This record gives sequence, C-alpha cells and structure tokens, in this order.
Amino acid sequence: MLALLAKRRQEVTWALLATVSANLENAQARGYTRKQQVLQMLLAEVKKVLASQQPTPQTVPLPMPPLDASPLWRGDKGASRRLLYAVTTLLETQGYAICDHFASPEDVRLLAEELAAYDKDFETAKIWVGKQASGAQLSVPTVRSDRIFWVCGEHRTPAREMLWDSAGKQPTVGLAPCRPEVVMEKATHGFPRLRSTMNRVDDFVLHGLAKHVGRLAGLAERSDAMVSIYEGGARFQKHVDNPNKDGRVLTSIVYLNSGEPWGADDGGELRMFPEGEPPLDFTPETGRLVLFWADRLPHEVLPAKRRRMALTYWWFDRAEREAKVQELADEVGNQHLKVSEESMAQDFIAFMLSDTSSPAEIVRKAHKLPEKALSTVATVVGASDAQEALEGIGRLKDSDLARLRGSMGKMGLR
Repeated sequence: MLALLAKRRQEVTWALLATVSANLENAQARGYTRKQQVLQMLLAEVKKVLASQQPTPQTVPLPMPPLDASPLWRGDKGASRRLLYAVTTLLETQGYAICDHFASPEDVRLLAEELAAYDKDFETAKIWVGKQASGAQLSVPTVRSDRIFWVCGEHRTPAREMLWDSAGKQPTVGLAPCRPEVVMEKATHGFPRLRSTMNRVDDFVLHGLAKHVGRLAGLAERSDAMVSIYEGGARFQKHVDNPNKDGRVLTSIVYLNSGEPWGADDGGELRMFPEGEPPLDFTPETGRLVLFWADRLPHEVLPAKRRRMALTYWWFDRAEREAKVQELADEVGNQHLKVSEESMAQDFIAFMLSDTSSPAEIVRKAHKLPEKALSTVATVVGASDAQEALEGIGRLKDSDLARLRGSMGKMGLR
C-alpha cells in the first residue's frame, strides 16, 4: 500500500512538472516577465520535490509509467508540449523514456502490411567483432539472432559529411531499401507509411527534444532506418549501442507489432539496466516509442516467442561523430581493404567461429588469404600483425579453438 501511494505521488509530481514547464515556455514566448519569474520559482520547487521522491540505491525504483504520445498525431498542441517536457525530464534524470500510442494501431497495421512485401529480404543480423577500423561484421547467433532490413533516405545532411554510416545506396528522394538488388526487384513506392512514422520521430527528436535536452544540443543527423524481426526465440544479449564514442547519442525504437496485445508468455521484452538499479523489462507494445542514451544504457532483447517487429535508428552528435570519422580515417589511412579482401576475411572468421571447422582446415584456409585480409583477421584474434596471426593459427589445438570461439562470441558487447 505504501509503495502504491509513493508511486501515485511520483506520478502527480511528474505531471505537475510537465504542466509548469509548458506554461513557462508559453509565458516566455508571450513576454510575460512577471509570470515567468513565478513559474521559474514554482518549477524549482517541483524539481526539489521530485528529487526527494527518487529512490535510494537500496530501494526498488518506481519508474515513471509510460507517457501517452497520442497527442502528437491527434493534433493536441498543449498535450504535445507537456509530453515534450516530460520526456525531456525523463531523459535528463533517468536516461530513458517510454511513450505509448506514438503510432496508432491502424498506422501500425498498415505499416506492417507495407513491410510484409519485403519479409524475404530481411537478413540475419551481425555484430562487429574486432578493432574499430579493421574488424569484421559477423553473424553470431548465440549473441544476436534477429533478422534486419535497412531502409535508406530522408537525411538532412549531405552524404559527403559522413555523419552516418550508410547501409547502402541512398535514394535521390524519399525512402528506399538500402540494398540495390532489392530496389531492382520490387517497386518500393517510397514507403509512405514508414516515411510518415519516421517523420513523426524526426520532428519530435530534432525539432523538439534537441532544443530542450542539454546532451542533444549538438544533434545533427540520424542513421539509416533498421527494421528488425525477432521470432522463434531470437534475442540480442546485453550490450551498449555505442561503447566507442562513434557519435551516436540517442537510440529511438518504435514497435510495429499489430494484432493481439503482447502477453506475458510472448517474451521479447526490452530489458534495461539503469545504473545502480535493478533491471527493468518493457514489453514491445503496439505503437510504443522508446528513447534512451545510446552510449550509456546497457540493454538486451529477451528471447521472443512471438513475431516481434521494431523500427530503430540512432541520432548523431555532430562534434563526436566528426571526431570519430577523422580518427578512423587516420587509423586506416590509405590501406582500405578491397571489397573482395574484406569478404574473404569475414568468411574466414565466420569459418573459425563455426562448430564444424577443425584446426587443420583453418590453417589451410589461413595460408590462402591475401596479406590485407589476414591483417584484419589478426586484429580480431588479438595478434599484432598478419605473420603473428598465421603463426598462432598454425599452433591451434581443439582446446585453443574452443576458448577462441568463446571469447570472440562476446567481443563488442559489455
């Protein structure tokens, strides 16, 4: 009973904070000086009350219940402003925000139908294994086992600025599959439903949150859009989206699961690990928007027993992204791998990870690799150069191979 009362008090305080913040912005826009002073004092007092309600590390947290984001598509400007301030406060205080009804059930149904035509074009997801500039993208089902489909386009900065890693060919206008062969096979019609949903996220983040959240002041661009499908027990183990300061500061996810409400036995929850608090699980409810810090919040996707679809992309801070692009350019220099050599390195590493390869077979394949491809392998297995990698591979025993596979399966995660 006491816990319930504490939760109710916290909910009321959050609502009051959002209301006062919205009124303050209105007073500032109209130039009401005296009203601004009163509201600023009231806002400071509300924040003090909220701070006093935060749980100590020894208590079970009482997270803010999901916010109602439907005003964004219902055209309720007042409620939309209150939502903006509530999300701002949540990101700044707890590092994540959950917004229900960001997309209506009908929008989600139509969007799922729009994407259904591309179901066979979804590919097995991969993780990056090895050092930043010379590692490899590998499929490691024990770590990540969803299928993904990349959609390119609708960026606000020119490609030459390299503020995002292109997942494929960028269309001249609108949205299109990132893989050219898919574009050639199907008439895409620009993904109007997906485009509408993405525009709503873009407007809320870039034109709303970026103006109010301190960490988002340098926000300049988002990544290409990734649609993921988890089913049949697919999962993604605990990780941080951006552990290497690659520029991604904010992750946004919209769940596209139509049909029956998500049940307790369906799995597929997003599990977050806020610092100093017990893990929190959130179900992928229809139309739910999730926002969290891409470089700070560890999370995982629990095994999904029912088809689970989500739209995900990441937002880049310009200064951090430009620094990373320059760092990678300095690291790689002019020693770019040819596409064929990169593919050979990735195929070889995948062969080492497979349970069917033997030390003798691995040695034979290693001796056939060109030097640049072998150098990439060296960074993944922890060797200083291609020659040391070749010598180490030559000494592999079955027990060594088992340990190597175990350690490689965990690389890139934390």
